[in-house]
Amino acid sequence: MTKNNEPHPYKKPPLWVQILLWAYGFMWLNMIFVTGLNSLYLGYIDYDSGSIAFAMTCGFWLIFKYLPRLLQEGEFQMEQWDIYDSERRLTGRTMNKNDWILQDGEYHLTVLGVVRNTDGRFLITRRVLTKAWAAGWWEVPGGAVQAGESSREAVNREVWEETSLDVSACTGGPALTYHRENPGEGDNYFVDCYLFTLPFAPEQVKIRPNEALEYKLATLEEIQELAQQGIFLHYDSIKDVFAK
Repeated sequence: MTKNNEPHPYKKPPLWVQILLWAYGFMWLNMIFVTGLNSLYLGYIDYDSGSIAFAMTCGFWLIFKYLPRLLQEGEFQMEQWDIYDSERRLTGRTMNKNDWILQDGEYHLTVLGVVRNTDGRFLITRRVLTKAWAAGWWEVPGGAVQAGESSREAVNREVWEETSLDVSACTGGPALTYHRENPGEGDNYFVDCYLFTLPFAPEQVKIRPNEALEYKLATLEEIQELAQQGIFLHYDSIKDVFAK
């Protein structure tokens, strides 16, 4: 069982964030300039301007400390999902992430990636406790297919983002496909579950701290035990994949 908090690559801020940063920087330089002029030419320290300049300097430190992490976690990006009909055909419409507006007969698409090491053990992760649903449960990598993505592109991305393992060279389509309907809740979805077998060392796995508390390589028996405890997400739906 291993924990790993290595960050993922930095993403360029969207335009509106860049504009705010430039405006903040201009105000900060202006306050520093005003404070300096008052000190040099008026012979006194403007404590009001100095305090504001100091506060803005602290603000800069917080921005450059935490903004990259927020960008890595996608906090500034409104993720879009394609909407499908009951025959899994694209409707040409999209929805915002977790904006449950789907009507009966409309679906979004999600993927799961069961990653099996060549020693027969499976890579599973434990969800962070801040998750609104199934917090602290174990699961396999996966997530929603973004607008414009194929199912395979999405599972490659999800496995990479959540574990830093590259499964793009693995062949084959979904090992299992199913769907779920939640009438009146606006959340109907198809699921493509893939099975990837590849060699990797535990130290190659790097989890995202906002997604997972820890990871482990588990045997089928260990996964079944977690499922019996009621803390393994989707197990009843995908248990046949583990047995392949």
